[in-house]
Amino acid sequence: MHHAKNDMFEKAIIYFERAQQIQPKENKWSLMIASCYRRMNLFNEALKVYEEIYDQNPDNIDCLRGLVQIRKDLGMKYQSFAEKLMVLDREDEARRQYEYQQNPQAYQMQQQQQMQQQQYMHQQAPPDMPDMRGVNVPQPTNQRKIAAAKQQDADDDGGWGDTAALLD
Repeated sequence: MHHAKNDMFEKAIIYFERAQQIQPKENKWSLMIASCYRRMNLFNEALKVYEEIYDQNPDNIDCLRGLVQIRKDLGMKYQSFAEKLMVLDREDEARRQYEYQQNPQAYQMQQQQQMQQQQYMHQQAPPDMPDMRGVNVPQPTNQRKIAAAKQQDADDDGGWGDTAALLD
């Protein structure tokens, strides 16, 4: 089961990278790639992706959330990112309050629509992945993917190392 899950994330990364090529200004694809790396326990790879997003868009709240969490998990300094995230969250909350004060009925209707849409999405079956057989998918060529594959290979021994040499 473990390998099946990792295989799905590896395939998802390929799809997200392709989407990123099609929509290079859309940060959500990079965020999805970072999420896949996190779920595969490739935290350093996820950190690199989050840092790349941050370099291009330092006010991306989702990126900052990811940076704070992964830096905490890795025992790295994260306070400056957490402070910036807190400021942006406050600004976002102030914007919502302002919108509510300007037109409470329209704001409440918008909130209800968002909740209904979220409920609808949770009720729906997840969409099927498109049939990509026959589609030329670029092979992993960058160093990040190679390092991720090496890390996965190293982790497959459960931390025991090369025990075959001990058995001789």
